[in-house]
Amino acid sequence: MADSVNHLVVSRLAVERCQNYVAHLHALMYLCEPPDLGLDSVLSGSARQLIGALSSELTLIGHALRLPENAPQRGEMHLRKKAG
Repeated sequence: MADSVNHLVVSRLAVERCQNYVAHLHALMYLCEPPDLGLDSVLSGSARQLIGALSSELTLIGHALRLPENAPQRGEMHLRKKAG
């Protein structure tokens, strides 16, 4: 079970990292000069739509990667007992 929990935690961290990348791209669309990274209105609209779709998909994946009820929570570590 510990390995599956580790995989879930690593997967969730990867999803959170990708969400940060998407948020960064979204901010660049607004903050950079020229506005919308110099894209025409059709391309900038498509880029915004793509960023929104990626954000939604990552949110759904993040919700699907929930830890089991009895898994240790963040900051909580269980030590393994030595055999013998």
